[in-house]
Amino acid sequence: MMMETVELALKPTNGYILSLVKDTFNGWWELEVGLPIKWIYGNNDMITCSVIDENDKGRLIKISPKVSNITIDYLITYVQLIIETNLKIEEKEIEFKNKFDELKVTLEKQAKDFYLELDVMKEDSFKTVTKQLEIEVNCVNDKITKSVGKQKKNKPDTGVIVDV
Repeated sequence: MMMETVELALKPTNGYILSLVKDTFNGWWELEVGLPIKWIYGNNDMITCSVIDENDKGRLIKISPKVSNITIDYLITYVQLIIETNLKIEEKEIEFKNKFDELKVTLEKQAKDFYLELDVMKEDSFKTVTKQLEIEVNCVNDKITKSVGKQKKNKPDTGVIVDV
């Protein structure tokens, strides 16, 4: 089946353009377009966008010319630009969210490793301090034991007492 010219032109806007209305007073076409609530759009020097209705999920906007030489083709192209721009924005937001999630996982792993290292350092430092304290106490005890356990002897030929 061959696709018709108008249908082919409207295909990229499927699901967004709700109606095409002829403003017979001004002699131009206007489009009613449904857009998600987060999507951006705006006016320019030749085309105006006005909100017809809005709820928490989306907006119904009317896109109409400001000047008479804007054809329905320009209006459809303008809707296509709104759609493409917002899809690119959504894509970038998803890309950023994914990158953020990757960084979050990396930072969480680094934090886990850091705190594990800190715990090991805390435990090891007390072991080291305890070992050093034991060594110092043992050295002091050994000196005390050696000095108390020494006996004084007389030197046979001089009669002088010396520590051995």
